[in-house]
Amino acid sequence: MQLTIEKLVYGGDGLARLPADEHGPGKAVFVPFVLEGERIEASLLEQKRGFARGRAEMILQASSHRIEPHCPYFRSCGGCHYQHASYEHQLEIKAAILKETLRRIAKLELETKITIHPSPPWNYRNRTRLRLRTAPEFALGYYKFGSHELLPIEECPVSSPLINRAIAAFWQMGRERTVPDQIHEIEFFANADDTQLLIEAFCEPQTQALWLENGLTLRGAPCQKSQASWSIRWGHPVRPG
Repeated sequence: MQLTIEKLVYGGDGLARLPADEHGPGKAVFVPFVLEGERIEASLLEQKRGFARGRAEMILQASSHRIEPHCPYFRSCGGCHYQHASYEHQLEIKAAILKETLRRIAKLELETKITIHPSPPWNYRNRTRLRLRTAPEFALGYYKFGSHELLPIEECPVSSPLINRAIAAFWQMGRERTVPDQIHEIEFFANADDTQLLIEAFCEPQTQALWLENGLTLRGAPCQKSQASWSIRWGHPVRPG
């Protein structure tokens, strides 16, 4: 079926509508990775009483703001939603979504233009949390889009250069089988000038001893229990470059 995207909504999906019928106005359809004004060939993946979810099979009429995504994992990865739009248009999209959210939820109509203070388009994120798997083979990454299946990634273009160096280091450790099996998530947190890194590993209670045995403590701190998981935190200065 052919659909026209009316606008983008919070979360990144495009909003379109099914044709009206004898039962009333057309049902809302949410489609990811599209842009306002685009005409698409779509298939329906899920239908609820008040809305449906679809997938764009073909872009029949593309927006002038559409670009080729920079990240090789975009669309497969569930982390980013707007890389198919120019960065300037991404900012416009987010400002429009903020205004609509204030209007719809807070009943607040902004009469002034939203002033945007943008970050750089790439390498701006100083905190990144990744899933980790050691068997049957090592993998580090995000969830795949719309699922809880691990998507291995060896770089993240929106994360800082220091975090990307840490991702590469963990892949090397994983290939050398020096990462303890009990770790299931890892979080990297870089400081403001990207010269120091805090690493937090989410793991089973017995994992701290394994890390000590492998000599991987960087200013080791005791395990901290959070609900059903445990974490170990380290801080270590790392020179960039």
